[in-house]
Amino acid sequence: MMMDMFKKKITQPYIIEAYYLSDRQDEYIADDVIAFWTGLFPCNWGTIATSHEERGYFLDGTLWFYSASIRKSMRNRLQGGTGWITAEEMLKNPERWALRISLHQTEKEIRTELVRSGRLYAFLYDTIGVVLDFLRPCILFKKGLAMLRQKIYCSKTCHYLHTGQLKRISPRRRSRYIMRHGYAVISVKEALAMQN
Repeated sequence: MMMDMFKKKITQPYIIEAYYLSDRQDEYIADDVIAFWTGLFPCNWGTIATSHEERGYFLDGTLWFYSASIRKSMRNRLQGGTGWITAEEMLKNPERWALRISLHQTEKEIRTELVRSGRLYAFLYDTIGVVLDFLRPCILFKKGLAMLRQKIYCSKTCHYLHTGQLKRISPRRRSRYIMRHGYAVISVKEALAMQN
């Protein structure tokens, strides 16, 4: 699957960020706990209550999302981790998602992100990293540890794709970060309509 993604043609010069809204909409209490806990940090005050993030690209006319997920079903894998999923499959419940769109991406920038996704492809989901990154008061480990362990979580994945930096960051903080970097709100319906 990964090599196939590099062969696909970029059909829209935009990147879509998708945030899973956490307000007891499903049976997964972990989503609500993550959104609540990270919402206590002052840097996240006033952000959307979200627990999960995906980064999307228009390839061969289809909107594809990439991230890390603990849910095995999201990536059709035996274990959770990084991988690709189509917008149709991921956005089955559009009311549970908040989308943001970049309005000025070059093909080179998008290709760079696709190359970065290849470096993280098939990493396992870093459950321990999620807990440690948001419980400890300072960074105790080197930033390259995720690459050595080949484990990563969603917002760290999306931040790496976007910036090339492995950083401890929550989906809530990422939502503020991207809005400060020229992204705009877009509806699920509008994003799906951009597919060719």
